[in-house]
Amino acid sequence: MLLVHGRWNYVRMAKTCMYSFYKNSVLVFSIFFFQFFCHWSGRPLYDEWVIGMFNFILGWPILLIGIFDRDISRDFAKAHPRTYLVGRENQDLSRRVIFRWASLGIVHAAIIYFATMWVYGNGMSGALIDNGMPYVSGFANGEGQDLASYGTTVYTTLVVTLTVKAMFETRSFINGQCYGGFIDRLPYTWLGIIPGSFGLWALGAGLYQFTYFANFGR
Repeated sequence: MLLVHGRWNYVRMAKTCMYSFYKNSVLVFSIFFFQFFCHWSGRPLYDEWVIGMFNFILGWPILLIGIFDRDISRDFAKAHPRTYLVGRENQDLSRRVIFRWASLGIVHAAIIYFATMWVYGNGMSGALIDNGMPYVSGFANGEGQDLASYGTTVYTTLVVTLTVKAMFETRSFINGQCYGGFIDRLPYTWLGIIPGSFGLWALGAGLYQFTYFANFGR
């Protein structure tokens, strides 16, 4: 029990904790980078309802990974008791691992934000203030793409990137089994990614748009 489930649970817990901090740091740093282009006015990049959906949308992949992921098989863990040292030595929550996850959060946020800005920047215009600088690059006078569309695009790119990162972190894709009961046949990995993450984001964004236009019009 200790060598198998104890090790599995430690690895799952460590991965869930690190990924949870990582995904939130990517969100925060993407907002931080936006402040360079809105003159530190505190203007939000994302709609508050969109931000409110963040943990609900991206929680499903890592939740299912934290429940079902197995980096090594049961038989291998029993045959090699030394694999339990990963927990005793706290290898998955060491300073090196924490620094790696923190660095990835900053790097991924920068790539997501500036890549999206580069793609959007070619077709935007913005009103100039007295010193000749746009107040919010590309969004000041409404002639280019609006800030809500830009923020939603950054957010969508963020959701896709973080979901793919969760896929890379899992060590056992659960595609469902052709034997056993109904519970055993469920493809938990894909349920967390497709309907749990992508599906909920598409549904939430669609319902929010419909509700907004139904109440405030175009």
